[in-house]
Amino acid sequence: MPLGASPVVCGRSDGDLVVPGETVSRHHARFLVRDGHAVVEDLGSLNGTWIRLRAPRPLGFGDEIRIGDQRLRLAWTPAGAVLEELGTSGVSFAIHTLRAGATSIGRAGDLRLDHVDPRHARLESTPTGHIISDLGSRTGTWLRLAAPEPLEAGDELLLGAERLRVESAEG
Repeated sequence: MPLGASPVVCGRSDGDLVVPGETVSRHHARFLVRDGHAVVEDLGSLNGTWIRLRAPRPLGFGDEIRIGDQRLRLAWTPAGAVLEELGTSGVSFAIHTLRAGATSIGRAGDLRLDHVDPRHARLESTPTGHIISDLGSRTGTWLRLAAPEPLEAGDELLLGAERLRVESAEG
């Protein structure tokens, strides 16, 4: 769907672009053009709007990533930074302490997850923050949007579990 001067609301049953699927909220996300480029923002959806990482990205505390079907959230505890494994309702059910330097994530990683590539992603802890990188995985590493996100041609998005691809980001 081409974007124009008016925002495009995307949702399961209402909006300008209907994306069927039980994980898509009624009003899930909005696409708009700012300064000639496409932008997406989540509209408070239950299952989130996610962007596939194409380059390393900084993570802040509270940010969520998705690796395979598993959701992880960067959190701070008195013992230091951790990754919380989240269930489908968003409740933490496991906590993984992060080591100094890099933590590999995958079936054969420092943080072991099932049903993902052996070396799927890497989380680097630096003195200035945390950086997540995908390691060329088949299914990708995804970041849940917490703010409007500029888009580029080739970007992939998940609305809940439904995948969309940006063909052009020019408005």
